Amino acid sequence: VKSISTEILENKNNHRNMISCDADKVGIVFPLYYLGLPKIIHEFLNQLELPKATYVYMICTMGWTLKGGAISQVKQHLLSNNITLSMGSYIHMPMNDFTYATVCKPEEQSKILNQFPKKMNKILDYIEQSKKHFDFEPIKFMADKKNIPFCNEVSHTDQYFTVTDACTSCGLCSQVCSVKNIEINNGKPEWKHNCESCLACFHYCPNHAIKYKEG
Repeated sequence: VKSISTEILENKNNHRNMISCDADKVGIVFPLYYLGLPKIIHEFLNQLELPKATYVYMICTMGWTLKGGAISQVKQHLLSNNITLSMGSYIHMPMNDFTYATVCKPEEQSKILNQFPKKMNKILDYIEQSKKHFDFEPIKFMADKKNIPFCNEVSHTDQYFTVTDACTSCGLCSQVCSVKNIEINNGKPEWKHNCESCLACFHYCPNHAIKYKEG
């Protein structure tokens, strides 16, 4: 997984054309962003080549119980590269995006996580037996209306991050940023406007020194 994610970033930065994987069974796992795919997953799927794949599946984690249109978006991307999606499923996880929703309280997180094994075992059964299955997406028609505008604007959402004096210059925020969007200058983080809005920098900060406020 790490090697694939590194290749995604290198392709993005170096403008190389395609990312190729020779596995016969390939899984794509990502979170639901505004009823659809994260921007980096849109880009990744557009560059993906799977010449030997016989079974391609996707798992989408979501903070709400309302399924979006991620399966439909993945199908569309893969079809443009002559790849067929065989299985698509959603799995409910605790909400962590405080920018537009309420983060789950500890007791609610525990309840959701306790339900995880049952759903995951069902998904694993699909994968192990190469079964064809797609979760029903009741509001997939809304996905592009919500998701595409978000993806067009997400790079600059880091303008809303600020840092307080509680920052100890540990650099953890820069280390956990999956797209290397944070540099430490003069002991403080600076965002480079290539944000994916994963919010890892905010959640991982040990001193809660990173704040977020929309303008």
